Amino acid sequence: MTVWPVGEGIVEYRFDRLFSSSTFLKEHLAEYEPWSLIRAVDQTAGRGRFDRLWNMVAGKDLAFSILVPLDNIPLASWGNITQAAALAVAEHLDKCDINAQIKWPNDILIDGAKICGILCESMTIDDRSWAIVGIGLNVNSTVEELNVASSQVTTMLDESQNEHEIFDVMKAVALCLKKLVEELRDDGFGRMRNLYNSLLYKCESGIQTVVIGGIEVPVKVIGLSDSGRLLIDRGAGRVEEIY
Repeated sequence: MTVWPVGEGIVEYRFDRLFSSSTFLKEHLAEYEPWSLIRAVDQTAGRGRFDRLWNMVAGKDLAFSILVPLDNIPLASWGNITQAAALAVAEHLDKCDINAQIKWPNDILIDGAKICGILCESMTIDDRSWAIVGIGLNVNSTVEELNVASSQVTTMLDESQNEHEIFDVMKAVALCLKKLVEELRDDGFGRMRNLYNSLLYKCESGIQTVVIGGIEVPVKVIGLSDSGRLLIDRGAGRVEEIY
């Protein structure tokens, strides 16, 4: 394990191999300060939502988890941490001339192909609360190396035709995430909500399938509510929020 300063109080702890950076951070939470960043050069069993696996190419892609303190974040805004992370990734991709969209709640897409997944989990220990934000981003691998159908995934390399310095990508995303979390604490979700809505992925037809109560339901996606929940139109003017 090596230690690298990232900036703005963020410190990277880099491991050659981990089972999962988020699982490791959960198990060793008491050993790390706020804004510690755990990065796995090779992550053998990265996790997404519903314990889905996240594949990466060791040394070419980015897998890290960052410890975000929630002490001064209103409880109602905890769910917006995932959206702040998505915006941080999308902002850096935009700077690399890669036009990203966000598929609520935690996927970053390029023309419908997934380039990044985000997993946010909250924990409370000894009256202190934390969010562990895990980010997996396809950086310098190719679709062929990921061994997934090309229509389903993409990478920064494939999109830009250029390699990217892994540390620089991680630093940019982490610093932007901290800035957005501080904005959430001080000013709320309003500005970020508008930005998120401008990047929100919608099918060309305007209709997407969501799972409600275990059943797939076709709906029209409208945008996010002030609380960060997804607003959907189920037809006949029935607008609902999904969390």
